[in-house]
Amino acid sequence: MNFAYFSTEWSMAQPFECLCGSPRCIGEVRGAESIRAEILAEYKLSDHIIALKAHQGASSATGTPVAS
Repeated sequence: MNFAYFSTEWSMAQPFECLCGSPRCIGEVRGAESIRAEILAEYKLSDHIIALKAHQGASSATGTPVAS
């Protein structure tokens, strides 16, 4: 069984190397904040991660920083 931490975690104090061996592995376990939306779109995410990522995308389009 594998768990995508970024499906529920926005940021992580200490990202770490993933050793899951899945062909879909992203290599480093880190929060959704630092993962491209195209990658996240392939996974089931919690509602708060979806909302934060949408806010991040809207803010980056306007040049407004997103709080972590």
